[in-house]
Amino acid sequence: MNIAVIEDDNSQSYRYKQQLEINDNVKVDEFVSVEHFIKTVENVNVYNIIISDFNLGNRKMNGIEFFEKIKDNFDGKMILLTGEGGFGVRKKTWFKNIDYMEKSINIIEEIEQKYLN
Repeated sequence: MNIAVIEDDNSQSYRYKQQLEINDNVKVDEFVSVEHFIKTVENVNVYNIIISDFNLGNRKMNGIEFFEKIKDNFDGKMILLTGEGGFGVRKKTWFKNIDYMEKSINIIEEIEQKYLN
């Protein structure tokens, strides 16, 4: 299973990669921004899952805007992670085939249970 993680916090991204790759069948590629992902990846469907932070610092595009841009060309699962949470952000993912998850200490375990088993 190939997973892309778009996260501007390097320590978070590294943690996700290390913990997800404990699973033998998982390979994780890290990207610091949507722009980095777009410049690097020619075919989004090399990934089964794309995980993106909602707020990517002062970047040009947030996670939801990115998923809206690729949704017609991506066959996999899109997961939006946010530390900001709240109904407003969650509501923006409704009806867009974007799964919403709030960052927590157990976020990797939640991802593994929901998507990798």
